[in-house]
Amino acid sequence: MAYEIVGEIVACLDQDLREAWEERAGILEFEAGLQREMAEAIALLMLLKQYPARVVRSVDPAARKKKPRP
Repeated sequence: MAYEIVGEIVACLDQDLREAWEERAGILEFEAGLQREMAEAIALLMLLKQYPARVVRSVDPAARKKKPRP
């Protein structure tokens, strides 16, 4: 990955979020014609927008201890 921060965050994602990220990145790369690095970064932003609490819990060890809001 060209953007180190993207790789660090993606490495922390659970399996479901990782699969969602890979799917979005692939669509952006092949259907929208973006370069892979940009597709990966945008796919991560899309996950943050759609699942903000889940992504933060995946990345932040302190947030993992908190109970999710209903």
